[in-house]
Amino acid sequence: MIAILFALFICNATAASVPSQPVVVKRVATSAEWNQLRARVMRKPDSRQNASISGADYQILSVITESAIAHQECPAGTQPRNAVYFTVPSAGAKAPVDIYPVRITSGCGVSPDGAPAHDLLSVDADADGNILDITLYDASLGILVHPTAEPVPTAGDTQTSNLETYLERLVKALIAAP
Repeated sequence: MIAILFALFICNATAASVPSQPVVVKRVATSAEWNQLRARVMRKPDSRQNASISGADYQILSVITESAIAHQECPAGTQPRNAVYFTVPSAGAKAPVDIYPVRITSGCGVSPDGAPAHDLLSVDADADGNILDITLYDASLGILVHPTAEPVPTAGDTQTSNLETYLERLVKALIAAP
């Protein structure tokens, strides 16, 4: 009887540490990491494109890497492609149009230009790094998510969900990209 009570006590203590609601991921990264990413993109973009959106002129600055980040396993015949795109008003541009200013993607490309066609994570964010929208196609990236909420983990399970940690690894890889 004492063994049963002790086992129930241990189960209840463990279960209490598990959140009852999904963990909502609200930001792409910490403020410090977000500022580092923005500085990296502004300092040395891999590409710079001009675009006119609803009569306002913008520059789309991007950093793109084909190096896999930790736990990014692409299927045979594909290669990693991770990128961040900052859309900023051009100098002297008209009032900004309501657009998503940042898109971060992680995927596995199959075409020669690396266009993600398999296993794509796409996160749209505002200029401060707050997530506005998120989309995940397929699951070989090792992320199990609801659009912006991670599932409730089971007691003792550290692998149930990793959207937040995946984004952290992705941001760090983009900051360090050559």
